[in-house]
Amino acid sequence: MQKSETGTALTFLAAWIAQNWANFLEPFFQALLIILTVVAAFFMAWNRVLDNRMKRKQLRDYERDKSCAD
Repeated sequence: MQKSETGTALTFLAAWIAQNWANFLEPFFQALLIILTVVAAFFMAWNRVLDNRMKRKQLRDYERDKSCAD
């Protein structure tokens, strides 16, 4: 493929993307972004739950060890 053919192919590709952006690609990427945002929010909330469990367990263990040392 020559340099001019590559440029022409890239121009056609850019035109095809621009033509399909409003009809298909933009809503698709928006939906993908929303899905990824929801998944990330779930993982953040789950991490918070696990962190609270871990801190509660550490505090329980600390209190138990402190009471056993007395």
